[in-house]
Amino acid sequence: MTWKFPIGWHTRQPLCPPLHVHLTERSSGSFSSTFSITEPRNVEEEALELGQKMRAPLTVLILFLASFGSPAAALYSAGSPVVQLNPSNFKSKVLNANGVVLVEFFAPWCGHCQALTPTWEKAATVLKGVATIAALDADAHKTLAQEYGIGGFPTIKLFSPGKPPVDYQGAREVKPIAEFTLQQACNLIKALLKERLNGKSTAGSGEKSEPSASIELTSQNFDDEVIKSKDLWIVEFFAPWCGHCKKLAPEWKKAANNLKGKVKLGHVNCDAEKSLMSRFNVQGFPTILVFGADKDSPFAYDGARAASAIESFALEQLETNVAPPEVVELSGPDVMEEKCATAAICFVAFLPDILDSKAEGRNKYLEQLLSVAEKFKRSPYSYVWAAAGMQPDLEQQVGVGGYGYPALVALNVKKRAYAPLRSAFHLSQIVEFVKEASQGGKGNLPLEKVPTIVKTEPWDGKDGEVIEEDEFSLEELMADEIDVSKDEL
Repeated sequence: MTWKFPIGWHTRQPLCPPLHVHLTERSSGSFSSTFSITEPRNVEEEALELGQKMRAPLTVLILFLASFGSPAAALYSAGSPVVQLNPSNFKSKVLNANGVVLVEFFAPWCGHCQALTPTWEKAATVLKGVATIAALDADAHKTLAQEYGIGGFPTIKLFSPGKPPVDYQGAREVKPIAEFTLQQACNLIKALLKERLNGKSTAGSGEKSEPSASIELTSQNFDDEVIKSKDLWIVEFFAPWCGHCKKLAPEWKKAANNLKGKVKLGHVNCDAEKSLMSRFNVQGFPTILVFGADKDSPFAYDGARAASAIESFALEQLETNVAPPEVVELSGPDVMEEKCATAAICFVAFLPDILDSKAEGRNKYLEQLLSVAEKFKRSPYSYVWAAAGMQPDLEQQVGVGGYGYPALVALNVKKRAYAPLRSAFHLSQIVEFVKEASQGGKGNLPLEKVPTIVKTEPWDGKDGEVIEEDEFSLEELMADEIDVSKDEL
């Protein structure tokens, strides 16, 4: 039996011929449908004919129309291998996951998202048991999507335990998606193995709590630590009795530890530090303020109070807050303490004497080092230099001088280790050396002790002057000696 009815009829003659749907009931009880556009005889006649012929329950029609015309229908069915996310399960499925999770932030109406759907499902099948492939309807869950700065669709982010999420920028095909995810999963496994081989447990009731990298700030140290610092600081103002503060505490600790060496996090106990609370007009708890390049004008962080969201925000701010790179002369112990004591790697260049290179030559060496510092400005490295022979103990400790100047070493004061640049002092070679050092380096050597740094007069930027001695006559000198000998006789 066949029924025909118009979709979206109106009491007036439509401007365009209406779309008609023809439902045919099969012997099995199911329905097949066909579509046609016909000129209606009369709207009232069509409605009357529909009422006379329609035998199926009204619910069949309603369900059919709902499925046919729903523009926001989800891209993934309940039986899909893709894990479907929402605000209720995002923390358990993603943030607290033990493995790698690749999340697609999509909108159902997005054509690129629709095209990606079969690829995403296939990737989920291929990577089953290795990584989790998930999807979040960012159109339905806008607030959650905004926490991760989603501005376009589809956006793909990879979440790995203990690290801020990273964007996937590769091709939207199964193979590159799988390769990227496998690489991240391997990195996670290597890190876990390293921890366990070093005797660190990742779980269990006997696990010792890792200390927080968040720095306690008081009225005594706030200006020295934060205001006078060139670093990006994010500071939580809290009260010990505040329930929201207690809930934030583990997330804040996690974010601080993950951002260590990149962005500094601190905390102020407002019960004990009323003056700081008043100074920064803190009205409620917790209040999170961001101290960027303009330390006198901090602004509030209003994002999600989750470690991953705080980390993502901090790294975005770091992009705009990175101080211009600098290469500083190692002219005393204070420079060594400031630049090398806390840096992940301190690169120390030993440049030729100014009489050998002159100002022009020295500036060329410094320009090379500055180019390297600019290239790696987002890494927690520092760059210093010293003229040949000006820091003798340091040179002796790192074996510089035997093969000439300029020379370069990667120095880790905390670990008491160093590695020398064994190739030419050229920009390309230095860049490769820094990359290698950032990955653990090769041929690292031990420092016997912390080098003694002496205070020196900073270079004035000019050519060196040769000190000329007074000329003397050998004949006059000999004559003086002869006269002296005569007197003695």
